[in-house]
Amino acid sequence: MQATLINIAHKLNKENIPWLLAGKTAAVLQGCFLHSNTLTFYTNQPGAYRFGDFFDEYKREKIKYREASTLAGHTGLYIFNGIEVRVVGDPEILVEKRRFAVPLDAIFLIAEPMDINDEMIPLVPLPWLFVLGILGNDRELVEGVSQADISREKIIEASSMIGAGFYISEQLNKYLK
Repeated sequence: MQATLINIAHKLNKENIPWLLAGKTAAVLQGCFLHSNTLTFYTNQPGAYRFGDFFDEYKREKIKYREASTLAGHTGLYIFNGIEVRVVGDPEILVEKRRFAVPLDAIFLIAEPMDINDEMIPLVPLPWLFVLGILGNDRELVEGVSQADISREKIIEASSMIGAGFYISEQLNKYLK
């Protein structure tokens, strides 16, 4: 999976596409104990379509606007060397008939890239993964991230930024001691 991540990252970085590695793989790279066998990339809408153009030969589902159970955005599915890769442009989390846009521009500013074999991999920060996991009803992600050393204040800050403080406040005491 690492080789696939590096190859994709190299192309995205070379083409100056703004992107972040999200989901369980981003959590694992930040020290969380989770199992991950997929790669999820967040980008903006134009970035998603450019991704689709660059990696057309790996396409299983072409990029188009989709709404899944808890995630909406300009999404496509790709298979690289047997690894499922999902790209989501302008991601939104759907909760109880509400849409919470993931503020990519704000996250880009605080994301700390990880250097893997001389390729910079920007990761969605742990507080954001916690918030997105709660909103997306991904219990495994939330439980894994909650074991890391993340501050309650950073989680509250992230959830407030997208107007989801109510949804997150109930979960903080459950997952963070």
